[in-house]
Amino acid sequence: MTTSDDIRRDKERADREALDRLKAALPLAFAAPESSYHPLAAAEVIARDRR
Repeated sequence: MTTSDDIRRDKERADREALDRLKAALPLAFAAPESSYHPLAAAEVIARDRR
């Protein structure tokens, strides 16, 4: 039988793993030179992410 403690521990583990993945991805996301960035409108981002 699953207890509320088990559920809490599972959520904490999942949250910790998600944070670890984010921490690993951030340096790569910001590694590009500043000159490679260009402004985007929110609509452009939304359209890009729908593809």
